[in-house]
Amino acid sequence: MNKILKNSWALFLGMSCIMIAYGFQGSLLGVRAVQEKFSLASTGFMMSGYFVGYFLGAKFITNIIGRVGHIRAFAAFASTASVVILAHSLFVNPFTWFILRVVTGISMASIYTITESWLNDRSSNKNRGSILSIYMVILYGSMGIGMFLLNFSKPENFEPFILISLLMSLALIPILITKRKAPTFKKIQPMTFKELYETSPLGMVSALMYGAVQSALFALLAVYAASMNFSILEISIVTFLLAVSGAISQWPIGKLSDIFDRRRVIIYSTFGSAFFAICAIFASKQIYLPDGLASSECRMGSPVAVERSRSSCLMELAWSDCTTPVCSVPCVRPVSCRSLTSSAMA
Repeated sequence: MNKILKNSWALFLGMSCIMIAYGFQGSLLGVRAVQEKFSLASTGFMMSGYFVGYFLGAKFITNIIGRVGHIRAFAAFASTASVVILAHSLFVNPFTWFILRVVTGISMASIYTITESWLNDRSSNKNRGSILSIYMVILYGSMGIGMFLLNFSKPENFEPFILISLLMSLALIPILITKRKAPTFKKIQPMTFKELYETSPLGMVSALMYGAVQSALFALLAVYAASMNFSILEISIVTFLLAVSGAISQWPIGKLSDIFDRRRVIIYSTFGSAFFAICAIFASKQIYLPDGLASSECRMGSPVAVERSRSSCLMELAWSDCTTPVCSVPCVRPVSCRSLTSSAMA
């Protein structure tokens, strides 16, 4: 396994830069939408564009990889993501941002698929869980670091968008200069949802349910925190802790999936996440949403409401510890669940 990690340093370094930019971008767009006074429906519509693109990218990327190879495809989509984020600062309205988010989703899904198929090719069934868990630690850890960059400049300025583009561009350097050869597949065979279900029923259902929950939490947590009058520093701390708490549990659960029946690991992790999700409901006492979408016994932004929101965040962090690795455990088979999870997100 050490040899695999040594040979994959360029891949990990490139993905780290991309995830720092991605984590920053998600928080930045959510906070900026609140500051621009986008309606809640417009914000949800705009943020959902990423997952529409995510589904499309996962569906068509295999054909692109087969034609041009992993390295060229990675460079093309990383460059596309770098350009698209700059366009957000030029055209500030929900519909345009929705289109741009679709393109970002296509690019990110393609980058994920390229990276994970690369790692799957270099690992075996005995160490695949450990390898992918390290990969997920790097992803979520880097994402958490990126969320702290929200304090770099005011969200209404254009400098944050330039920094995100810069980080995306930097990700190309280690990939393009590496001497290690990318995997070569004779022919990439797509799988239907039926074939995927027959290969791993529990993995498919877990990826579907996890995608539906994770997309809402990671896309709208910053929006919710900004609506509750959290400061920029508090928003970055909450989103950082959410990402890092999921990263911490990746390696031990990945290691357990190599030792024990992976179906049992998924089941126990799911029950743990369900328990902490219930605790989050009781900790908050009330679900607070802007624009009158939920009744409240105290006004939004009041000390009581904000304090309850912060207490529920603690339970959400524990929830993330259990549920985030659920996405990586089903994918330890050579078959990727990326397109399935993307369909649930969309």
